[in-house]
Amino acid sequence: MGIVAAGVILGLSTAVLQSLSYIFSRRFLSKKRTGPGSLFCLSHIHMGIISAMLLPFFLRSLPGADSILPLAGTAGFYLTGQFVLFRALNRIESSQLTPLLGFKIPILGMLSLIFFHTAIHPLGWVSILLCTAGGIIMSPPRGSVNVLLLASALIISAGYAGSDICIPILIKSLSGISIVPVAAAVCLCYIVCGIVGLVFLLSGVMGPRNAIRDRSLHVLALPYSAAWLAAMVCLFACFNTIGVVFGNMLQSTRAILSVLIGILVTRLGFLALEDLRSKRIITYRFVGASVITAAIMLFVRSRTL
Repeated sequence: MGIVAAGVILGLSTAVLQSLSYIFSRRFLSKKRTGPGSLFCLSHIHMGIISAMLLPFFLRSLPGADSILPLAGTAGFYLTGQFVLFRALNRIESSQLTPLLGFKIPILGMLSLIFFHTAIHPLGWVSILLCTAGGIIMSPPRGSVNVLLLASALIISAGYAGSDICIPILIKSLSGISIVPVAAAVCLCYIVCGIVGLVFLLSGVMGPRNAIRDRSLHVLALPYSAAWLAAMVCLFACFNTIGVVFGNMLQSTRAILSVLIGILVTRLGFLALEDLRSKRIITYRFVGASVITAAIMLFVRSRTL
């Protein structure tokens, strides 16, 4: 199997797993009367514990100084984006915020150009903008865009983009001391995230302190934690194989999968998880998904020019 084919499979696998994680997150929030902060903390604690258990199998020795900065960047930027996202969801509806997170892709294109001197064909830039537009079409913001909404979307997108840029650097820094650098990078990142999640929960920064002792919350959060961690393994491997820009284009296919999963969940009667009874919503999402698909095909074509 060629490198590009392997990268495409990893990118699509990331999209599938992330789509499932979104369903699990909605299930968590619909079952328990607790804010998204509890899910943020508990899921990162779970992922941190799993990562700490697995890390010894992937490392030959402790990471050196050259791994500290990219690890801090990968975890720090990611947590910044996640923290702002979960905080914003307390004041802004996800249907308003999510479409604007498409800003991440053009930001990534610029960062790749600046830090990695990655040349992107003009056709590639067209596809990047199309992918962003497709995300907005899928779930158009209602009413005028307020300052809080726009600022939150930009900070979240920039946080995610900064983390994505650091991922290949972190993996490369671990290549000499790890049997599987991708897995080691994921484990190290989520051990850090797990510690932060525990501190945030116990200090009351996000979620109620007693959530750590609520067994039912842990049980509901575990499917999200498992799906997200598996998605990150595929994502790190995808970025390491075909780069962050193309990887994110493939990751955007989760929009298409979310439409199909949403329709299935609605037909099964789980309207608390996803309500796609409106033909208008379905039409918007299929049009947006089609635009994203076309953008990915265009980007693939631009890589051959």
